Amino acid sequence: MPKTYLVNDKTPFDNDITHLVNDYHDLVNGKHHLVSDKPHLANDYHDLVDDKTPLVNDYTHLVNDKPDLANDSTPFGRVCRRRGRAAGLLYFEFTFSMIRPLLRLLGRPAALLAAAVLLTACPDKKPAATETEAPAETPLRPAPAFNADSAYAYIAKQVSFGPRVPNTPAHQRCGDWLVSEFRRRGLTVQEQPFTAMAFDGTMLRGRNIIARFAPQAARRVALFAHWDTRPFADKDKQQPNAALDGAIDGASGVAVLLEMARQLAAQPDSLTPKVGVDFILFDAEDYGYDSSTQADKANQLAGQGVESWCLGSQHWAKNLVPPGYKPEYGILLDMVGAKGARFSREQLSREKAGDVVGKIWNVAYRLGYSDYFIAQDIGSITDDHVFTNQAGVRTVDIIDHVPYGDEFFPPYHHTVQDNMSMVDRNTLKAVGQTVLTTLYQE
Repeated sequence: MPKTYLVNDKTPFDNDITHLVNDYHDLVNGKHHLVSDKPHLANDYHDLVDDKTPLVNDYTHLVNDKPDLANDSTPFGRVCRRRGRAAGLLYFEFTFSMIRPLLRLLGRPAALLAAAVLLTACPDKKPAATETEAPAETPLRPAPAFNADSAYAYIAKQVSFGPRVPNTPAHQRCGDWLVSEFRRRGLTVQEQPFTAMAFDGTMLRGRNIIARFAPQAARRVALFAHWDTRPFADKDKQQPNAALDGAIDGASGVAVLLEMARQLAAQPDSLTPKVGVDFILFDAEDYGYDSSTQADKANQLAGQGVESWCLGSQHWAKNLVPPGYKPEYGILLDMVGAKGARFSREQLSREKAGDVVGKIWNVAYRLGYSDYFIAQDIGSITDDHVFTNQAGVRTVDIIDHVPYGDEFFPPYHHTVQDNMSMVDRNTLKAVGQTVLTTLYQE
């Protein structure tokens, strides 16, 4: 903290506060007028204007006759409250010495106004007891610490299988591992196999994976992600036909859910959330038709009433597992692990589950993650939450989807750059801790 020096003896302010109080005790006790007791103050300032005497008289009047104006919190007022009124007056003296040249130019009215603002901010008494303060916000209920290193390892494990494109051995092996990992944590797991035609006519063999934590709980929350990867990097200028690792678009959302399941399973019953949690992984989300990169191809699903994206969630929405499933709300995680990721409030999420959006973003803010969960609204996007909302599950989409120049997706999206080099543990921590803590507020 910088030291403030006295005008005459240059003694550090913090060390000589006793001297200040003694020097101005007559003023503090209200026995004499400021100018008669402390003429050096008035003499120091009375040359602000040509007419010296009226300024001194008005200055004295401000000190003695206007103490009731002192209920605001200017810097002068804060000094008064911390150090006493005498110290505050010294602060006034020092401040006026700094602005005196400007006040000379403005004239006597400006000088009096400045004096009024400074002096009336320093009350002889504390604010009236009738003043009330805003009630403190209820503290967040504690949640387990989300381990970003563990989530990172879960991404690396998925990527190690290779691109998880439906109908490939890598896809089959990764799916088997996901099922076994949830079961290893003690969750109840169901698989939902399905067959769906892709936009290019390929018949895809997919499976959705549903893992239930605390299946006996009546109140439930759904957490969604997709676990497949896009079969071609069609936005990549050099390798548009290459398969991609999908470290962010695919593996990151699944990794966050796996780490959350691990944390919940490790808690004693007394420290688990008051809701059951269903981890639902959709397949064949990313085998869709992009007219901006695939205009030379035909979308064979056009006109059939079938969206080419999100085939797994479309199947689940029409064939709910568990049957009649009605959680309180759902959260979809998509592309939640990249460096520099930003999550804005998507339109359909706001329309269908605005209260949940508010809850999540408020938790993120209180945890210190508002640099990730930004206060920005964006338009709607076609993602798995479109179909979960259609199925009656009010769902929020947390996705790295803000304007990046002319693009609404980050540069790595659907390119071979979507690999482990893009993964950021800080982003994983921000998302995982925010969602995990949100669950514990129920």
